[in-house]
Amino acid sequence: KKKFLASIYCSEGLAKTLGYSSVADHRLANKMAASPETVRNFLNALTRRIRPVFIDRMESWSAYAQIKEMMSGDLQAHDLAYICRREAKLHYDVDPLDLMNHFPFWPTFQNLTQIIGHIFGLKFKDITETGLERAHQDAKIFSVKDTSTGEHLGRLYIDPYDRESKRGGWNTLLGRMECRTRGLDKLVYLVGSAIAPTENAPSLLHHQQLQQLLFHVGRAVQMLLSRSPYRDIAIPWSPFYASDWDAMDMFPAFLQFFVYKPSLLQSLSSPHLKNGSTISDEHANNVCLALSRATLWESYRSLFWADFDLTIFEMEDRKQKFWLDLYREMSKEYFPFKADRNDYHPCSFIPIFGLQPYMGMYYRKLWTEMLALDIHETFDYEDDVVKTGERLKTTILARGSGDVAKELYRRFQGRDPSVGAICDFYDPPSFYHLDNESALGR
Repeated sequence: KKKFLASIYCSEGLAKTLGYSSVADHRLANKMAASPETVRNFLNALTRRIRPVFIDRMESWSAYAQIKEMMSGDLQAHDLAYICRREAKLHYDVDPLDLMNHFPFWPTFQNLTQIIGHIFGLKFKDITETGLERAHQDAKIFSVKDTSTGEHLGRLYIDPYDRESKRGGWNTLLGRMECRTRGLDKLVYLVGSAIAPTENAPSLLHHQQLQQLLFHVGRAVQMLLSRSPYRDIAIPWSPFYASDWDAMDMFPAFLQFFVYKPSLLQSLSSPHLKNGSTISDEHANNVCLALSRATLWESYRSLFWADFDLTIFEMEDRKQKFWLDLYREMSKEYFPFKADRNDYHPCSFIPIFGLQPYMGMYYRKLWTEMLALDIHETFDYEDDVVKTGERLKTTILARGSGDVAKELYRRFQGRDPSVGAICDFYDPPSFYHLDNESALGR
């Protein structure tokens, strides 16, 4: 507790010394959100739409737990990560293990590159057998070209499978920037953790691994398309203070959300390995609905922590409220669970209190989802994938972190971000009858 409090007081003192009213005001000054007021409006808009859905969904989760899991007592917070996912898959009759047969790794990757190529005018060419050095025989190398200009963007190295001697999980690394004077192209490394193939079966992707693949291919494309001459501003890097890294994952999340679009999910898939069937329109729709339904608990929990994080660090005087009292008050407001007298969760909640640069920044997960879904809505509204994709590529991706993310987003959309799409994602319009609040400034 002493280290926890010392970290907060130190950050508050630094913010006041630099002329900011609070830690949150200091941390957000150079971010896309720009101010605690913008984040507060964003969280309030989400809370108004998501909380009624959470309250309603608790009844479904409780009924499922009693009937299917034989749980006699009341649900607790630690039950919901499991119950939420299981109930969603049962609700839409989706078998995640059988679904894996539609997503072998390399065919899925090839389908993904074709989709990306169509949207953004890119061509991925397999150059693995041209004599280039590889860390492992399972790794493949692709040359990436911009078909609209004929420009070689760089090479993508993919080491997709988990193995005994391999460290870590999924990651994407910018190995080398382009240097034309020395004749060097850009190198990007994508390190995966998919299940390795066997003699009898190929590598199959669980839907969670599919989302990881989409996210990290998105990060790789983001790095390859950046035309910044300097590594430090190739993309927004976290946790640099002067970098608006609350927008860092916008494009990777845009690709990750392909799994919630039935037509895109079908395009990513392959015929079933055992029976040769394809994913029907109805099944694709049910899979997307099940996956989105399964995210509610984690997103609502993230909303609580983002609210708690912002409330703690936007205080101008730390003595206004003791952190534990605030935590217990907000827990009662958000959750129906009985409080544990020994619950000191914030003391060990590293994403907020572990490092000073992350204080006041927990909102970025939901903020990233808002940006990604807002872009998806723009693609749907304009109904011209190639034209919209080219505009996204030239206005945002090509600039990297060379301009302020908020200004780049305005160049693409012609406006500030809208919360409408993310609210509709968690609370579909067919069940929503109030006026849609779409502007963050309200």
